[in-house]
Amino acid sequence: MTFAEKLILARKRLGLSQEALAEALGVSRQAVSKWETGEALPETGKLPALAKLLGVSIDELLSEEPAEAQTQRMPQSGAAPDWIDQLPRLLGRFVRRWGWLYGVYVALGGLGILILGVIAKIISGQMVRSYAQSMAPWGFAQQGGFTVESGSLDGLFGPPQVFNPVGAVATVMIVLGALGVVIGVVLALWLKRKQGK
Repeated sequence: MTFAEKLILARKRLGLSQEALAEALGVSRQAVSKWETGEALPETGKLPALAKLLGVSIDELLSEEPAEAQTQRMPQSGAAPDWIDQLPRLLGRFVRRWGWLYGVYVALGGLGILILGVIAKIISGQMVRSYAQSMAPWGFAQQGGFTVESGSLDGLFGPPQVFNPVGAVATVMIVLGALGVVIGVVLALWLKRKQGK
């Protein structure tokens, strides 16, 4: 297949007129016409832009091999396969179509963290209460959910503050989980709405 035949085929495959191709490359329509009739070849400076515009390599444009033979050839070592060049376009299409699922995943992750936080809060609270009750026979009393040593000054001013680190972490998990659910739902709705436009 000659350069002229490949150029015509690639241009028509993209739905470009000779005028549109010429305008994109900054040449006259007559120059494109001469390229397609085989009367002339493009300047070497125009080849990279032409190949990029048509979505082919310069080698594919200039070689005399049929297009099928070129696609069947293995890429040279170190050369990237052609599908890698198409990857950004494919990812963009995927994100536009299914990107709203990212919001759903964020919401589900937030829900999981929220549930774990609630479970940790309940279990740690039960452990603290159980510990306080088990210490009562040894001179400790429970006042308002806190453990106080009997006869200490702490009882005069209310129960001492007992720090429950697991409960504190659980509270943070509950807040972050709820925030994740809200952000995920809003993100999913926003991306789904944007997809519809």
